[in-house]
Amino acid sequence: MFATTTFRLMEKSIFLVVTLGKYMKRGQPVEVVESCIKCSLQWQGVQKFTLTENMRVRDGEGEFSKLLLKLGSGTISVKEEDPFKGCIEIPQQCIIREQVLIVEKLFGDAQQDDYAKRLILTLTNVDSLSINKEVLERLHGEVKTYLSADQIETDGLNERNNFPVEFLNSLTPSGMPTHCLNLKIDCVIILLKNLDLKAGLCNSIRMKICAL
Repeated sequence: MFATTTFRLMEKSIFLVVTLGKYMKRGQPVEVVESCIKCSLQWQGVQKFTLTENMRVRDGEGEFSKLLLKLGSGTISVKEEDPFKGCIEIPQQCIIREQVLIVEKLFGDAQQDDYAKRLILTLTNVDSLSINKEVLERLHGEVKTYLSADQIETDGLNERNNFPVEFLNSLTPSGMPTHCLNLKIDCVIILLKNLDLKAGLCNSIRMKICAL
């Protein structure tokens, strides 16, 4: 089964509108108030929520809460000797040195139905792909692989030769799946495009595979 993916050399044009002038007219105070969100008709549907529990000071996390406060206020102690002068020391309980241990720490005791309630944040696509592969291997069931069909939209033969299919397959741009997408029943995925706003199928929503 193939999923079609098209890379465009020019996705869209960008226009910059510049207004030149010495005097910028300001609105009257009444106009400013009338334009605020509280005067909007949509404000009637807004519901206010109040936090009732301080999640930072739950049992056993008091020291971590103090560390965050010191770090945010700039009062945390720093190293005064080279080569780590000006650096802070991260507590050992906050450090996991191997990627395998991160997956084990988060998903080791989790039941398959609980996988959707846990996640690992990463800085790069490379890390996320590697961790996703390890988590997928922990799920029961058969792996099904879906391949993309990549091509360059251009009439120039030289442009096509400059971007061979093998090169396009190796790209992992942000917001797009990999060329080789491995899935299992009950695995968690993220929707990358707005498909149906009324149905709640929006960008970045987490979903679970029920059938393949």
